[in-house]
Amino acid sequence: MAIIAQLGQRLQNLNGIIATLTQATLALGRGDFEPSMLTNLRNQADRFAHFAETFEQMALEMTDKRGRQQEMRTAADIQGSFLPRPLAPGGAADRVDVAATMIPAKEIGGDFYDYFLIDSTRIAFAIGDVSGKGVPASMFMSVSRTVLKTVGREAATTADAIAKANTLLAEDNSQSMFVTIAYAVLDVDSGELEVTCGGHEEAYLVTRAGLQKIPRSGPAIGLFGGVPFTSTRYQLAPGDM
Repeated sequence: MAIIAQLGQRLQNLNGIIATLTQATLALGRGDFEPSMLTNLRNQADRFAHFAETFEQMALEMTDKRGRQQEMRTAADIQGSFLPRPLAPGGAADRVDVAATMIPAKEIGGDFYDYFLIDSTRIAFAIGDVSGKGVPASMFMSVSRTVLKTVGREAATTADAIAKANTLLAEDNSQSMFVTIAYAVLDVDSGELEVTCGGHEEAYLVTRAGLQKIPRSGPAIGLFGGVPFTSTRYQLAPGDM
């Protein structure tokens, strides 16, 4: 009877331990785990006290990782909100079609595209790729996009806009990040297209005559100030891309 009583007590204790771990596991799955759930296990003098410490450390690491993942999803939503909205009806929107998509390698990244009106007849657009991936690339992307849009509305040519953006990005760039960029301005009345490619190799002109690669006009921007850039002009016809 004494042996049976002892075995029964051990079984009861084990059931309590399993119940405690089950509740902690379910709470971890719901996202409301608290270390105090394991207090009873930590107070025991056997091997389960060490197990409770290990479980708590694992649970806290998982909770922290879940929080970082949520922050990354929020950052991805914010980055997506930076992308330009469709052009308002009328004016340039009636003369040109704009289509784009972006799928980052991680939750957030350094690739970007943008387009904006300079005046009633000219629309500027850009495609960029920041060095690296993740949060640093995303932050440098946001800065690059803002700088380009600011100088693009004031610059006389696309080469002048890229040169000014390069000088601004190169200031205090201790991480030596850079961005390859293709920047263009289209006059929707005349069909004249002016393009400057700063180290960006994947820019093409598609016409009825075929595919034409737009040459680079200088290096990637953000590393060294005072670098000269050039621009190339094309005459677009209806249907050209």
